[in-house]
Amino acid sequence: MHAILIAGIALVGLPVLLHLIMKQQPKKLVFPALRFLQQKQKTNQRKMRLRHFLLLALRMLLILLFALALFQPKIGEKYKAPLLGDFTLLGGGSFFSGLGEQPVAAVLIVDTSPSMGYKVQGVSRFDEAKRRAHEFLDDLPAGSRVAILDPNEPVATFADNLPDAHKRIDAIPAPAGYSPAITDALATAYDTLKDADKDTEATDPLPRVVVVFGDRTSASWDTARTESLVKLRDAAAPPEAAKVAHLFVDVGIDKPTNVAILNVTMKPQLLSGSAPALLNVTVRADGADVPSAKVEASLDDGAKVDAREVSLVAGSAQSVPFTFTGLTPGFHTVVFKLRDDNLAFDNERSFTFAVAEKRKILTISDDPVDAAFWRLAHAKRREFDCTVVTPDEAKDFGSYEAICLLNVDEPLKLQAALGTYVGAGGKLLIAPGVRNNGYANFELMPAKLEGPINWPQDDPKRPGGVSWKIDSDDDLKHKLMEPFLDWKKRGNVDVVRNPRKAWRHWKLTDLKPSSQVVVFYDDGEEDRAKRLPAIVEGSVGQGKVLLLSTRIDPQADDDQTQTWNDYWKTTNSSWATVFPNLLIRYLVGSPDDAEYNLSTGPDVLLKVPTELAGKPVQWQFSGPGVSGQDADPKEVEPLKVGEKPGAPTSVQLRGAQFKIGPPLSLNAGEFRLKAKGDPYEQRIGLAVSKDESTLDKVPEASIEALFGPQAVIANEKELKLRDIVTTKFDQPIPLFPILLALVLVVFAAEAFISKIFYKVRR
Repeated sequence: MHAILIAGIALVGLPVLLHLIMKQQPKKLVFPALRFLQQKQKTNQRKMRLRHFLLLALRMLLILLFALALFQPKIGEKYKAPLLGDFTLLGGGSFFSGLGEQPVAAVLIVDTSPSMGYKVQGVSRFDEAKRRAHEFLDDLPAGSRVAILDPNEPVATFADNLPDAHKRIDAIPAPAGYSPAITDALATAYDTLKDADKDTEATDPLPRVVVVFGDRTSASWDTARTESLVKLRDAAAPPEAAKVAHLFVDVGIDKPTNVAILNVTMKPQLLSGSAPALLNVTVRADGADVPSAKVEASLDDGAKVDAREVSLVAGSAQSVPFTFTGLTPGFHTVVFKLRDDNLAFDNERSFTFAVAEKRKILTISDDPVDAAFWRLAHAKRREFDCTVVTPDEAKDFGSYEAICLLNVDEPLKLQAALGTYVGAGGKLLIAPGVRNNGYANFELMPAKLEGPINWPQDDPKRPGGVSWKIDSDDDLKHKLMEPFLDWKKRGNVDVVRNPRKAWRHWKLTDLKPSSQVVVFYDDGEEDRAKRLPAIVEGSVGQGKVLLLSTRIDPQADDDQTQTWNDYWKTTNSSWATVFPNLLIRYLVGSPDDAEYNLSTGPDVLLKVPTELAGKPVQWQFSGPGVSGQDADPKEVEPLKVGEKPGAPTSVQLRGAQFKIGPPLSLNAGEFRLKAKGDPYEQRIGLAVSKDESTLDKVPEASIEALFGPQAVIANEKELKLRDIVTTKFDQPIPLFPILLALVLVVFAAEAFISKIFYKVRR
């Protein structure tokens, strides 16, 4: 409010001064009757006083209305005035009532989550969101700065102009198999708005607004982020400017109907031998009951086909089992299908699993006879194919899941080859022999060997030797020891009831920073730091190394001069077969841990060998959307110190790690990585999260906790977005025409009454 206008309002007192100066004096009358004259005088004075007050009020009102008309106020608009501070005239007002008046800085977020593929009369929610975004742009004032944000993009920049912003909306890719929550995109939006006033000629900060076009499903909004986003929101505008305004245009459907394949489960996903594949498909109906729905399953492009009829109640899920037998070794893919409906992505889902031949491990021993019991133990378990060679015969490490050094006295001759193997992700088990001299300079060791330590049969502290310490859960925190937790609870497992003992072992000292103790000996020491380690784990590059403190003996014998432990004794214990399998399973992974099916997302990582048959691997990659250079991935050299990474690529191969990134990792389906000239193959299936099939809406209150009251508006197809906003938010009402009309009315009334009151009587 301008100071001159305030001074104009102060002129309201001018008529008072004029009336005091120009006050009309009563006429003197001469009447014979004094009493009558006095009464007449009082009556005349009352009439004159009333007329003066009426004229005074009209003239004051006239000046007030004239000053207000010049100011042109609006009901509901916010003003600043000296002494008065900030105030709003007769109402709250809204940012959106100002559309079409002054340039603004806006970030428009278009939801690209899979649920936006839901169609109504052939139009997807995504297409409807883009239509509304275009409509909103058309209503923005010229000179506005607009950024279009796809939640899958990590950054957003302001468009050069409004036509460029329209093009960016058209360029947003259709929903794939993944999109971050809108709350993730809001953090980017607020960060973008911080720079809204850069490179502009405006003297005052631009008003800021964030507009979201989405279906408001629960998966698209993370309420846990509200508190952190409030801080980012408040920092997005300068202190002297108004806070960021918000609008959420809900293009979703209030009562959607959908039949979806939510999930497929199978445990384990890596089968051994002729085991059948048991898969469970979870199906759900929303919005309406489905008396009959057929779930079809096709194995390996139709090699085997099966189908099940199910009856679904709205809002409830049902598990549908499928079984496939007679499977050959290798990877297999099952594609499940439902009938087509309004939401297409969850009508089909693929699932990948594998049937394995025995996994190959290589055992290197100075004397293959020393590995006889070790190889026999693996043969009995039938999970690993154990090949035994001497150090001179060892080669082609890349084709083995794990390598075991068993009683090798001079490992240095193998150091270079093993270092390459382990550094690229290989697994190594070291069980030293009776001499430790050869291990002093063996760089792959996670700890040093000292000793050995002897526990005679008649030792008063630990007669008969020491066993593994498994007394408490703290002793079993390492993943290798997890099976002991279950065995202890069951109470009838012989490896716990009759533990094996070692009466001679190396003392493991000077653990490397990357090493940790897997399990201690039960040596009676209360101080954990002083206990004697039984097994130590270390890492080299991307690989893993296990170091045993006692040797793997060639025979089971109570003669302590020949043997170091009773691990191969089978009396009252199955330790002889459990122990070797336990170690190798941990190193290479249990079949129960095999995972060939993941969710679509930003990045998918696979572990792959760097060498096969002693040669570097050349890869061939295929899958949904894979083409060009992505189909022929080349290894990327590690970054040097101070070197900046280049532009991100969809596929990246670095050492033993293969990364699938956007946009490929956003696609649902099966990806295959094959080694050229070798039968080795790796597959991974990506599926859309089951949460995307949940079309229930997040409460408006959750959004308004960040956006403010009345920020969510429902989409009405027959109305313009501007009309929807107008009905949702208070609008400033211009008062100038009304005030101007009142000025004319009051002016005419004052002139008419003044003419009557001041009429000269003859």
